[in-house]
Amino acid sequence: MSKNRIEERRRPRIRQKLRRIMKCLWSGEQLRADEMAPSSESLATKDYAVSGYTSNAGEIDQKPDTGNIEEAESSLRESGCLNYEEARALLGRYEYQKGNVEAALHVFEGIDIAAVTPKMRLTLGRRGERHRRWSQSEATPPMSIHAVSLLLEAVYLKGKVVTGSWEAPAHNVDMEAAQSCKVILDLVESTLPEGLPENFGADCKLQETLNKAVELLPELWKLADSPCEAILSYRRALLYHWNLDVETTAKIQKEFAIFSFVQRRALAKQVEELFPGIMDRKDAYLTLSLCYYGDGDNLTALNLLRKLLSSGQDPHCVPALLMASKICGENPRYAEEGINFAQRALESLQGKCDEAVGVANCLLGISYSAHSRSVLADVEKVKRQSETLQSLENAGRKTRMRDPNIVYHILSAQKRFLDAETIINAALDQTGRWDQGELLRTKAKLQIAQGQLKNSIETYTQILAVLQVQNKSFEFWEEAFEGKSMGRFSFHLS
Repeated sequence: MSKNRIEERRRPRIRQKLRRIMKCLWSGEQLRADEMAPSSESLATKDYAVSGYTSNAGEIDQKPDTGNIEEAESSLRESGCLNYEEARALLGRYEYQKGNVEAALHVFEGIDIAAVTPKMRLTLGRRGERHRRWSQSEATPPMSIHAVSLLLEAVYLKGKVVTGSWEAPAHNVDMEAAQSCKVILDLVESTLPEGLPENFGADCKLQETLNKAVELLPELWKLADSPCEAILSYRRALLYHWNLDVETTAKIQKEFAIFSFVQRRALAKQVEELFPGIMDRKDAYLTLSLCYYGDGDNLTALNLLRKLLSSGQDPHCVPALLMASKICGENPRYAEEGINFAQRALESLQGKCDEAVGVANCLLGISYSAHSRSVLADVEKVKRQSETLQSLENAGRKTRMRDPNIVYHILSAQKRFLDAETIINAALDQTGRWDQGELLRTKAKLQIAQGQLKNSIETYTQILAVLQVQNKSFEFWEEAFEGKSMGRFSFHLS
């Protein structure tokens, strides 16, 4: 008997079993063991029905839309059963599509994704191997790809309920929804670190669900008032190979640009206009200095930090000391003052965080290096260069050589320019294109130090390309804000 004929004969039995499962879920009736994988917990749909979320009796007998159960049918054909989590995912999607978002949320909250994550990971891993032809193993995965798709869609829909696109209840679940949505991406990214193969999950809704989850996660983090997590989610969406379509990618890029855009000088003006007592003086000085530094006005930022670090304010404020040292280290004219700030930071950090001590040592080394270029006496220059190397090596020990910026400075101080360039190249591979300006500038300087003028010109060309893209974006925002100043770039070509 042909495979197609066998499939045709099995299909009515599968549909009958599936309808039986759905009716049991709606009514709260317990399923037979041969129809559904048992769970130690009784179906949460029992209290769901009692709570009054279910449809009325007349609606229970309605047949679900065939389009809503295709994934479940595929799962039944492949595994012969629909387990507890899959059944809840199916019912939740059904309620969601009918517009009963409160009922859908109640059903979704009963799904224990953590319990099935190991099986989902194995299934996705084997699916990826088959697509890439790494392995010809015929081992049966613990779940069908349709079941994985169904469960991941349930997690996505749970997050979707609280975004405001639907009239969702006022649950305090923003953070939980973001964490749940993040589970989808963590699962896929950790299982397939090199990205999704082409046409992965094309025979089910998996790719579509991933596209939507990637787009939704930053919005959930914004609702949860976690801007840093939102930025990380945007970057993750654009850097990992999710097989996103062009429209989705463009939408994410646009939202990221809008979310990241802040007129720093305008923000500084808002802080300056606050009434006394609304904002702590120390916080105000720090915020203003960050705004002016981000806007390219280093001298104003440094003057604010000097006021904060005066004896009448807070001379031991570590963040201010570190920032002041950083600003001074960028200009040989203020390098000696930068040395003083970094040394004061180290005194305040005695016995405290090693990472912060490492940063302070690195800034001290940079200030020593900048100062060595301004002194005339050879003896003084050699002394400063020696102090530079010692400070940077201290920074490397404290940070266990994990920071490529510190490693680069150590190698440069040792005149190991080729090794330093290797470190910079590694850092470039891990950095988004918009954030590569400083690294490219450093790489060009290293190439000049090695006499590789042609290579340095090519590197500066890359910097100009980054600047051109940024400039086009800034021109758009200047028009949007009626020509207000957008500030200057934080790095220069020389």
